[in-house]
Parts: sequence; structure tokens; C-alpha cells
Amino acid sequence: MAIQLQLQQRNFGRPLDSAAEFHRHLQLGNGQSSLLLSQECWSKSDSRIDNFVAEMSVDQIDRFIRLESERFRLLLQHKINQQIRVLLNQIENRTRVLFQQKDEEIASTNMRTIQLEQLLKKLEMENQKRKRAVEENQAMVASLSHALDEMREKLLASANDAESSNNNVRIGEDDASDFGNNKKRKKMRMICQICNSRISCVLLLPCRHLCSCKSCASALEFCPVCNATKKASIEAVIS
Repeated sequence: MAIQLQLQQRNFGRPLDSAAEFHRHLQLGNGQSSLLLSQECWSKSDSRIDNFVAEMSVDQIDRFIRLESERFRLLLQHKINQQIRVLLNQIENRTRVLFQQKDEEIASTNMRTIQLEQLLKKLEMENQKRKRAVEENQAMVASLSHALDEMREKLLASANDAESSNNNVRIGEDDASDFGNNKKRKKMRMICQICNSRISCVLLLPCRHLCSCKSCASALEFCPVCNATKKASIEAVIS
């Protein structure tokens, strides 16, 4: 024949037994999507190939080639589609894992940022509280210094008055009586306003009244002179 067709194992497998079997399989291929070749058709020897080819027409051979080509094309396309699906699934799984890791990293970073912001706000509030405490302490120190200066001046004036009275030997009885009364009044002012027995030695703040002894000062909440709320107290050293 003009067409050199060799049905060998490397091209189409093993040869069909006869032209009748070939025609039967061609008719079967018309009703289905691919040509079904039974295993019995390929069990004979290669010696019948020439007779089989001689019984086939050119149209039948072309038809057979087209059917086999279509079948291989469909098989190849199916394999390619399977490989593409597997590859896409792998890429999708890997991408999902990467996105999940990135989301976890972003969530962790956001949480750490929130914690740092909260810590910063807490430190700022503590810093403001410390500044206010320092300012209050400075004001208290200044107030105490002023109160102590006033006390020193009063004590110095009292000492000067007592010294001048002792040096005046010509004072009359009235003057002596007045001096005694003044001294008594001063002593009364130095008596604790709570127990009325001990000398006042505690300065109350912020009113700066020297009106309590050390024993009574611990229980005071208000100044007995002006009823101001006691915020602090300091012991005055009176010599």
C-alpha cells in the first residue's frame, strides 16, 4: 500500500485479530467518546498485520487514526487537568498557611502595640502624680519654714519681754500684776487645747496653729482653733 502503516506496540499496541474485529470496534467507537479495544484483540502474532492492513481501506485507517488521536488527546488533557488541580491545591494550601501566619504575626504585633501604649499611659499618669506630690511637698516645706520663722520671732519677742521685765526693779505692784497676768496668758496660749495640761509642741498644717501636744496630735483630725482639716503635722522644738 501507498500508506506505510505499521501497527506496532510503540504506536497503537498489539494488532487486531481480523478486519471484522476492527470494524466492530470502529462501530463501537462511534457511539462512545473513545475507542474501546479489548484485550483479546491484541493477543495474536504480528504475522497477520499485512493481511489485516490489506483488508482495510484508506478511509478506515484515517478514521482509526483520528479516533486514537482523539482518545490520546482526551487522556492527555485529563492528566494535565489533574496535575493542574493538584498544583493549584498545593499552592492554595501553602498560601493559606502563609496568610494565617501573617495574620497571627499582625495580631501579635497589634497586641504588643496596645500593651506598650497602655504602659506608656500608665507611666505618664504616675509621672504626673509624682510631679504633683513633689509640688505639694515643696509647698509644704515652704509653709513649714515660714511657720518656724514666725515661731522663732514670737519666742524671741517673748524672751526679750521677759528679760526687760526682770531688769526693771522699780516696777510697781500694778506693773508686776500686769506682767504676771501677761505671763500667765502667754503660758495659757502655750497649753495644749485638747488636754489643757501639757505644753503645745505640734504645729498643725496647713493652718499652722501651734495648739496641741505630741500625745494629742496623733488623734486629731481637725484643728481645735480654726476647725481646719489637718493634712499634716510637725513637731516644733521649743527650748
